Amino acid sequence: MSSSALSTAATYKRLVQASVARIWENVFDWQHLPSLHDTSFAACELVGMDAAGWRVALTSQPGGERRRQIVKLHANRAEHRYVVVTEEGAGAGS
Repeated sequence: MSSSALSTAATYKRLVQASVARIWENVFDWQHLPSLHDTSFAACELVGMDAAGWRVALTSQPGGERRRQIVKLHANRAEHRYVVVTEEGAGAGS
């Protein structure tokens, strides 16, 4: 995804007590989403993965097909940046 296709809505900065390697491990760990965000997501299924990220199908709480979203991680390790985009479902295009 090119940076020209995105607009900056906000910038969030904080000190994280973890190595860069550990941060990237967490970013790419799509499987933790339902357990870490259990009030938001009922389920998470991998749709696809490549070097730049993953696509997952998330089902929002309280669950059901109508509450499904497809989200895509676009990671740029060289620039230490990543973006998660909602491709389908509630919030598509954000």
